[in-house]
Amino acid sequence: MQNGIVGTEASQQKTGSEIYFQTYQGLLRQKEKIDREILKMQGKFMKAISRSGNVPKQRATYVPRLDNRKTLALAIRECMVPGKEMSMRDIIKSLEKKDLYHTDSKYFYTMVNNKLNRDKLIKKVSRGIFVYRPRGRKQKTSAA
Repeated sequence: MQNGIVGTEASQQKTGSEIYFQTYQGLLRQKEKIDREILKMQGKFMKAISRSGNVPKQRATYVPRLDNRKTLALAIRECMVPGKEMSMRDIIKSLEKKDLYHTDSKYFYTMVNNKLNRDKLIKKVSRGIFVYRPRGRKQKTSAA
């Protein structure tokens, strides 16, 4: 009897080093499996190159940006007050102040200008002045 444990239970308990060794062995098996899969993939890639003589093109995958939850067009619409005329500078300041769109682009001013000119809900009033007119029916007032 060791530390209050009966003989069969004492033999079934594992020490910390035994547990560590089993975990290590399991990780090694997983690594070997992944290495085999990588080698298979490399073999397929090399066969594709040898047949055609050039590297096969892979489709570009869309990776969503984590810092922007909205597109630039939606962010611009959200920062503009419906019916109020705003200049380009006011719109950009509003985007930055409300923290709606993040970018490090040095062409951000041009990007915003292009979106404003292409958006059908935003009308150009005069040079550099825009107004947001959301769609929707006007509510009728009853004369009763």
